[in-house]
Amino acid sequence: MYKDELKGKQGDASSSKYESFEFSNINLKHGSSNMLIVCIYRKQEVSYNTFWSDLESYLDQISGKTEDLIIVGDFNIWKHQMYLEIKKQKTIDIDECIWTHTNRQIINT
Repeated sequence: MYKDELKGKQGDASSSKYESFEFSNINLKHGSSNMLIVCIYRKQEVSYNTFWSDLESYLDQISGKTEDLIIVGDFNIWKHQMYLEIKKQKTIDIDECIWTHTNRQIINT
């Protein structure tokens, strides 16, 4: 039922636009609804600070292109590594972060 009404169009993709991650996205349209799905792969050898900065820049770039946005991917962020880097560089308030236990990733609120 939805398959016939769902339209997809490949969006942007780049492995070199940002230093810290690669991305690909697709625009989905169903009726009057538009959705952008973004898949991100964070390069492990790049610092978290660079990743957050690049990600913020990318999100600023795509904001306003759609009302609905889904971001998925492999962020290569592990709780222990992130905690140590945050403590060392004091770049964000660690208390503002929510630790997830099932997938060992961090979500900044």
